[in-house]
Amino acid sequence: MQEGVTWFAQRGSPYLDVFVEVIAVDFKAHFSSTEATRTMATGLTYTVRPTIVNVGASTWPKSGFDPVRVGAHWLDAGGSPVVWDAARVDLPKDVGPQESITLPMDLRAPDQAGAYTLVVDLVQDGVGWFAEKGTLPAKLPITVAPPTFRAAFSGALPAGVQSGAVTSVTLTVRNDGPFAWPIDGDHPVHIAHHWRDAAGNLVVWDGFRTDLPREIQPGETVQLAVWFFGPRRPGTYVLEIDAVQEDITWFAERGSSAVRANVEVTP
Repeated sequence: MQEGVTWFAQRGSPYLDVFVEVIAVDFKAHFSSTEATRTMATGLTYTVRPTIVNVGASTWPKSGFDPVRVGAHWLDAGGSPVVWDAARVDLPKDVGPQESITLPMDLRAPDQAGAYTLVVDLVQDGVGWFAEKGTLPAKLPITVAPPTFRAAFSGALPAGVQSGAVTSVTLTVRNDGPFAWPIDGDHPVHIAHHWRDAAGNLVVWDGFRTDLPREIQPGETVQLAVWFFGPRRPGTYVLEIDAVQEDITWFAERGSSAVRANVEVTP
């Protein structure tokens, strides 16, 4: 085929016929649980983890001409599709009768705030969705709202550090916003630092990132060692530690309070 021009067979070129038999599975599945954040920020990516049991008599193929995949739809408050193919994820392996799988699937929240239903289902490519054949998919009510960035820090920063040295400080961080802080996907949340000189001029903007140990839910508190490095030149500096959602914003830029302290940097 030459795009936008013609198929070669329409101009007399020979072609090859290949007969393919598509074997449909019996479309029987049970969604025993689905881990998902029930409040999401518009346009951000989240990880959902469904656990699915094959309660049929046939094996779900991972590959071939007719693989089975896990997919998702977004429905609005009236039940109409907003995004039909919100995600489609390969099975980790062929799944036999009575086998159970749990797998992560990344999907993007709708761009408009509102009340939605997230539907997680199975689909056999070229054949159909399991829900169309009688399986009950997972349905989760999800609230989608504009993002809010709020973190509360407690703990003392050091009064002095050595120039160029890598140091850690133990801080307690609380999620004071309405959304869980993701640790994976396109926009994870990290704890990081800036350095400013005594006059307030920026010296280091993108300091070390400290990973969160898990997804932090609204109101949840976590204690962790936050790592940073000292500036190369001795002097008096201001150390700022803040939360950052990668490629979105630093929390302090959206009204949250970072933790700050004057720090003496010595040779």
